[in-house]
Amino acid sequence: ELFMLCGDDMFLSLDRWREPEEIFRLAHIYCMRRYEYGDVQIEERRRYYEDRFGANVSIIDSPPYPVSSTEIRRLVSCGGDISGAVPHQVAEFIMSHGLYRD
Repeated sequence: ELFMLCGDDMFLSLDRWREPEEIFRLAHIYCMRRYEYGDVQIEERRRYYEDRFGANVSIIDSPPYPVSSTEIRRLVSCGGDISGAVPHQVAEFIMSHGLYRD
């Protein structure tokens, strides 16, 4: 089974990603709450994804992680250091594959 973990900001926009039907068909979506958005907004979106796409969605309440994927992409694109934000292997993969460069 494939799992997709995303923050609440990305979770709210998944239906606007490329081929959202495929994303929801292939992966169980886990929304990691950062509490940037209200419970009602997250719950309404979860129900919408389940009704519209047949999505399998779980909401995870846990202490927020201090860095977002948006911030990591921004740092990489301007040559910043991401070593404290992601595991070493992830930073190495991003750099060796030239990801997030403009």
